Amino acid sequence: MGYSLVHGDRRQAYGDPKESLERVAKLWEPILGCSVSITQVALCLVQLKIARELHASSFDNLADIAGYAELLSIALGETDL
Repeated sequence: MGYSLVHGDRRQAYGDPKESLERVAKLWEPILGCSVSITQVALCLVQLKIARELHASSFDNLADIAGYAELLSIALGETDL
């Protein structure tokens, strides 16, 4: 299950993980008024899912947390595609 979160169909739909995180970082920078790294993007997305999990437990939250961690690992070159 975990592998399919960021590979396969989702990889086809959303493209390269590093490019995707970089795109989000660039979109957030004018809103936040500072530079944003891909690591910060992934960690903020994980925190969103943690906040949702604290409100109401859901497998989707946990799966997405794992998926964002995997995306960051791939983007940083720590995991093979």
